[in-house]
Amino acid sequence: MQEVSKHKHLEFIQHIITRMANNSFLLKGWSLTISTAIVGLASKSEGIAGDYFMLFPVVLFWYLDSYYLSQEKAFRDLYNKVIAETGMTSYSLDNSEFYNGVSSVLSKVVSITIAPLYIAQIAFIYFGFIS
Repeated sequence: MQEVSKHKHLEFIQHIITRMANNSFLLKGWSLTISTAIVGLASKSEGIAGDYFMLFPVVLFWYLDSYYLSQEKAFRDLYNKVIAETGMTSYSLDNSEFYNGVSSVLSKVVSITIAPLYIAQIAFIYFGFIS
């Protein structure tokens, strides 16, 4: 009976990991779409604030993508912990042991899987319209 319960717990965690990965994927797509729209529709504005404002959506998507990646990593660590556990007593989905808030997100901001995409978008907007 306990093995079935452990299997269900692992399924719950796996569904969360899948949802986080899907959210990250969708954010990348929306980020590229919005960046392309900004470049396609933008015209030279008079003020520098308007030019730099075009970068705001990319930076926002970068942060959100990093957040989802850090959450996904924390839930993968929780998944591995549940696999290693014996004598489970609850279906806890608390990943706070593995998620360190802003420091977890910031470590993902500079990761090799995220940084190049968003740096390229920022460079595309910057060199296309701001400089």
